[in-house]
Amino acid sequence: MKTLLVLLLTCCCFGTLKAQTKTAEEWANQLTDSLQKTLSLSDDQRAKVYPIELEFVQKAEPIKQNNESKIQKLKALKELDEKRDSQLKEVLSEAQFAKYSEGKKENRKQLKEKYKANRKT
Repeated sequence: MKTLLVLLLTCCCFGTLKAQTKTAEEWANQLTDSLQKTLSLSDDQRAKVYPIELEFVQKAEPIKQNNESKIQKLKALKELDEKRDSQLKEVLSEAQFAKYSEGKKENRKQLKEKYKANRKT
């Protein structure tokens, strides 16, 4: 169950990071744009969020591509996601961070349901 939870968290973190055709900068920009729309980021906040997302994407891709076990990858990605969250918490208001956290929970819930449905087939 713990492994499933970590897997869901990781999937949540990567969202649409499946395609290999975009650069890290493009992914970071897409993630930042999404947060800007969802959380109504100010221009100053957007300027601070983009480097956080870029660092996350740049560090996550090598983890995904390495030859470690899935569990080791998931653990590393979870740690990276937690670091990103702590950095975002410093930039976002309390209300924005609460909305961001709630969105992550909802995404995890949806992914968990999708995972369960796929296991049944």
